[in-house]
Amino acid sequence: MKRIISIIAAAVLLAGCAANSGKTPMPPAWALGFWTIADRNTDADDVAEGVSALRKAERPADAFVIGAGAASGFSSSLSLESIHKLDARVAVDLRGKPEGYWKRVMKKFNADTWIVDNSVDAEELLAEASKGNKRPFLLSAMDPGKEMLGVARMISAGKGWEGLRDALKEGLDLSRKGVPFWAVEPADSTVGELLIRSLQLQTFFPIPMMKAVRSIPAPAASAIAMRYTIMPYVYSVAYGAHKDGKTMATPLDVAFPDDPKAAGIEDEFMFGDDALVCPVLEAGVREREVYLPAGYVWYNYVNGEKFEGGTTVTVSASLDDIPVFCPAGGMILATMAPSHYFGSPSQIHAIIYPGKDAEFDCYVDDGLSTSYLKNRSGHINIKWNELDSHVTVSREGRYKGMQDKFQVIAVSTGKGSVVIDYSGEPVSKEIMYYK
Repeated sequence: MKRIISIIAAAVLLAGCAANSGKTPMPPAWALGFWTIADRNTDADDVAEGVSALRKAERPADAFVIGAGAASGFSSSLSLESIHKLDARVAVDLRGKPEGYWKRVMKKFNADTWIVDNSVDAEELLAEASKGNKRPFLLSAMDPGKEMLGVARMISAGKGWEGLRDALKEGLDLSRKGVPFWAVEPADSTVGELLIRSLQLQTFFPIPMMKAVRSIPAPAASAIAMRYTIMPYVYSVAYGAHKDGKTMATPLDVAFPDDPKAAGIEDEFMFGDDALVCPVLEAGVREREVYLPAGYVWYNYVNGEKFEGGTTVTVSASLDDIPVFCPAGGMILATMAPSHYFGSPSQIHAIIYPGKDAEFDCYVDDGLSTSYLKNRSGHINIKWNELDSHVTVSREGRYKGMQDKFQVIAVSTGKGSVVIDYSGEPVSKEIMYYK
């Protein structure tokens, strides 16, 4: 049975801000990394060992979901502290628990976040989560009509390929309603090719999730790593959702309202402004047709191949990758794939798609507190001038712990690259094209 799930990123501390400004609060940085849902019978103390094993294997993960029973069985707070030392977070699933039970768990176990439904007082948990300067985040499985400030609903994935297609459609329906942050809870027993395609799709969901599995196929592991590689882009897209009311994942007809051919296409979507995502949603598919919206030149993210917009092309869709295209004048920011994501990177790869001037505002903050509401944050501005092939890097704002010096490696797709070392003043350098 499908069940409704929602993402809420709000707290009592933030409620007034959101109500007055109409802005959806920023989620913590870790909430935009992959969530791993453990078996409900998993012993909570084993989570720390599992996180440690992932870190040693250099497998990225940020949040781990455990059942309420597992949380109540924590031997001490040391387990939670040890998980925090590995830069991971713990969510406790309270769905279906009576009031007396979930309140006891809440008081005994200071989780980083909670999964709640109609049986749980979400406002009370938000109040608890907002203590101090912590940026709270809740997952809610409330029924429709149980809206509260910051609550977004979504349908969990059904089983099989049809469930995967429905998950994308219903997630994008949330975006049509203006919901920026949503997640899809994966179906149980997703294995093999379906697991690979599911994780490739989750890579471009606002809040990506996966079920705990004994082993992850290499193509799926590559997709997860890709999410973390482009986290500077992802976090900046999330900031755009907070600041400007944008959605992170946008249906094609909404993103391109002047292109009549974009209407009716339900298996492509924009992730941010500069990534057209074309997932594989059927078994056995190794190539697929992709419609590239009119008015742009498009580049294949993987190999840089260039296509005219307003056309339908057939592209490779091997098990190893998910087709993604970027428009001329677009920019994707990447970094070395970390095992988790916090703070500002010391090195940013700016992948520029030439043909038009480009500009990207890379947003950074501490990723954990509500200090961003007091403008304690930074903006790394990267500009590409098509006429003279110059890249200019500047910065505004700061917060405690922000990198004073960083490096930008700007790559003009198919043309050339330049390394820019920033140490406080705007820097402009020319990309010398390959001959």
